[in-house]
Amino acid sequence: MTGLLLGGLVGSQIGDGKGRNAAIFAGAVLGTLAGSEIGRRLDEADRIKMGTATTDALNNNKIGTSSRWQSDRPDIAGAVMPTRDYTDENGNYCREIKQTVVIKGETQQETGQACREKDGSWSLS
Repeated sequence: MTGLLLGGLVGSQIGDGKGRNAAIFAGAVLGTLAGSEIGRRLDEADRIKMGTATTDALNNNKIGTSSRWQSDRPDIAGAVMPTRDYTDENGNYCREIKQTVVIKGETQQETGQACREKDGSWSLS
């Protein structure tokens, strides 16, 4: 959880408008990877692309369908896949996601949950 909070805080410091929102979300997602070597090797552009793919997957993808992203650097890519839908204790629609990041053939996978807020945005939990 601390990684999620720190990642969201870091993400809030980059980008503006739609890019900033994606960066905030990506920062929170990246918080789950923060302690890993892969997490430390993603740059701002990678985090924004990951955030955009995550938002796309949460909003549009069926369970088991991935949204992929590719870094400007040829050896970095990732994918986000919803793995489960559920309703939380407050009645919010939530999705469990699997985040995969590959750097130079090294794969890191993490799972997380996001719940839809009343304003339509997603909140990581």
